[in-house]
Parts: sequence; C-alpha cells; structure tokens
Amino acid sequence: MMSDRWRRNRRLQRGAAAVLFSLALPVLIGLAALAIDVSRLVVVRAELQSAADACALAAVSQLRSTTASTSQLLRAEAYGLALSDALARSVSGEARPADSLNRFDFQSRQLNGTMLAVRFSNSASGPWRAASAGSGSLSHVRCSADGGQIPLYLAGVVGVRQVFPVTANAVAALAPSQVNCAFPMALCKLPGTRANSSKPFGLRVGDWMREPSSKGSSRYDGAGNFGWVDFDPPKGGADQLQELIAGRGSCSLEVGGPVGESGAKSSVYDAWNSRFGLYGSGGPTPAASPGDFSGYAYTSKTWPDERDAYSGTAKGGAAGTPNFLASRAGFAPYQGNNAAGVKAKYSTNWSSADRRAQGRERRLVVVPIVDCAVWNSKGSAQPVVEGWGCALLLSPIATSGSSGPGQVEYLGLASDPGSPCAGSGLPGSSLSAGPLVPVLVE
Repeated sequence: MMSDRWRRNRRLQRGAAAVLFSLALPVLIGLAALAIDVSRLVVVRAELQSAADACALAAVSQLRSTTASTSQLLRAEAYGLALSDALARSVSGEARPADSLNRFDFQSRQLNGTMLAVRFSNSASGPWRAASAGSGSLSHVRCSADGGQIPLYLAGVVGVRQVFPVTANAVAALAPSQVNCAFPMALCKLPGTRANSSKPFGLRVGDWMREPSSKGSSRYDGAGNFGWVDFDPPKGGADQLQELIAGRGSCSLEVGGPVGESGAKSSVYDAWNSRFGLYGSGGPTPAASPGDFSGYAYTSKTWPDERDAYSGTAKGGAAGTPNFLASRAGFAPYQGNNAAGVKAKYSTNWSSADRRAQGRERRLVVVPIVDCAVWNSKGSAQPVVEGWGCALLLSPIATSGSSGPGQVEYLGLASDPGSPCAGSGLPGSSLSAGPLVPVLVE
C-alpha cells in the first residue's frame, strides 16, 4: 500500500517539474539570448574603442609642429582613417606605412570615412575642428567611431525587438617619452652648455656634423662632431655597434645614463649604408635592414652650403637638387658615387620601386647628446646622456679607405614640438628631454 502511494506521488512530482520547466524555459532562453547579445555589444564596443584609440594615435603621430599646416592636418587625418597609401600621398606627397584596416563587429565590418571622424584642437577639451578648416595651433586629435545601430539578434526569440547605438571616442596628444630607442651615435655638445640655454647644447639646427677622421687629442673639442657610442660600456664592441646600426638601435635608454666611446670602426659602414638602400656582399640584407624611402645623398658636392638639406629653407643645393623631404616623397634612389662624391662600395642600389614597396623611415634617427670632450682625456671615460637630438643621415660612407667621414644634419632636440623624430619612445615621462610620442589623454 505504501509502495503504490509512493509511486503515485513520484508521478505527480514529475508532472509538476515538467510544468515548471516548460514555464521557465522561455525565460531561461530569453536570459541566455540577452546575455549573448549583451556580450556581443560589449565586444563591438571594445572593437570600436580600439579603432578610435588607433585612429587618434596614428593621426597625432603626424602632428610634427604645434602650428600645423592644412596639408599636415590632411595627412594626419589620412593616417587616422587608415586610408590607402595613394590617398595619403595625394594629400601630403609622402607615403604612409602599411597599417591594418580598422574593423569591428567581430572584424566582419570595416570602419570607413563615414563612421570615423577625425578632429583637431589645441586642448583635450576642444573646441574641435576638421582638417579642411585650415592651419592653426593644434596639438590634440579626437577620433570618434560610430558603429551605428546594433540590433539584439537572439533576444528576438522572446519578443525583444531593440537596437542600440554603439560609439567610441579617443583623444591623443604628443608627450615626452620615458625611454626610447636611439641610434648608436652621440652628437657632441659645446662644452659648458646646457639644454635650457638660448641655443641648447650650443648646437644650431641645420648644421652638419661629422665623424672625426682622426684620433687626435682634440678631436671632440667643441660642437660639430659625432662619435660612435657604446650604450652598454664597456661591453659593446664592433659587432654590437653594427647590429644596432642595421637594426632599430638600442632601446630602454634614459637621460643620465653613461655611454662609452666605440671609436671609428669601418666594419659598421655596411650597416650604415644599408639605411640608404645600398647592399654588398657580407653586409646586412634588405630583409634584416630595409632602406629608407630615399637614398639620395647630401654632400659638399650635391649641397655645397652644407646647411639644412632636410627642408631646404636655407641656401644649399644647386637648382633642381631636391631637399630630403622632396626626395623622400619621390622615393629618390641613391644617385651614384660620381654624382654624390662618395666612394661607397655596393652591389645593389634600391630603385624607386623598391623604396616605394619596402622602404621605411631609416635616415631620421634619435641620438644622445653628450659632452664628447670627456673622451679626449681618457678613452674609457663615460659621459652621461644629457639630452636627445634628432639627426638626418646625409650620405653613405666609404666601406674602405678614407673618402670622407660620415655626416649627419642636426635637426634640433627630439623633444621639440616640431621634431621630425617625434614618435620614437615609450610614453610615461615627467621629464621634457625625451622624444615626443603619441599618448592617449582621454
């Protein structure tokens, strides 16, 4: 008797559970669908934010001066929108490095010019203006990404019909870097000068500086020379120096760090020349050390005035000689030893097509500024990095013999708002000596 009653109660319980489950099932399905849809919205929002961040950082990297021209703003906008190289060149005359396209909605949709808006201002709070509005004192970039109305797909199974607007904003500016990657070459300051003087370190923007061709006791007296640097004294040698020149330089460097003198080593010249797109047997390969967009050389023969070959605002080359900005925009190759007045040895000289397809910005380098005269008294002495300069590698160097030392043009402090070397370093400095780098401020 008890057994029959127990079985009857079990059947009733199972029936009640089935009823409860059937009633709860739509709610459970709806909650699951809502959770999936909300998760999708979160992912789409994160993708849009990443796109806005990338857009702002890419755009502000092209603001090389606080007073930006219209063409500079249009170029910055093209970088922010990740437009094609052809369009970037059409608005600025220069190539844009290959950047990935901004996508969202699980990378299935591409953000185009109607979904991304790039605006400029002189502060993080605005007011904001378009690139086409003309030049001005502009230091901040805001990118707004609009993903449109995102529907709740799965929630529709329980009758929820809703769409949500998904947007993201990012603001970026240039700020001094904490540490940076530098070329293993020290610009020699004028002894007794400082960074905060009217003429920082006694160096004049546009002047050419040379590698000392001899080892005399006064080879580093005064400004006007540069020396090869050991960033890891006394461990650095010729192999390390060559590797740094062929590669990206030495990173995680800070003001105040000691540096040693590596001396003039002919073994590094092949690595130096690879930055001009010149390659020979036994030296770096194009894959390991790609050349610059331009290999055009500036020497006393091609630019007799020996001043400001970068922008050409001062008297320099003969009529028809392009300054560096123009030669880079046109992907000009190295013009040859006879035309340049150099005796460099090479078997391969990158063509304009090679530079257009594979070129990198390799002739503008961040370099430490030190009191090189410290090396005169004792070769093992280690002066400290007092600041960071921006320099342009002017011409190839002879790989043997003595047909002239290496030459660079001083382009000012890397921390200057208009520095061509902006963008090299790690954000996070409370100092003002580091190169300016793009940082997100909002």
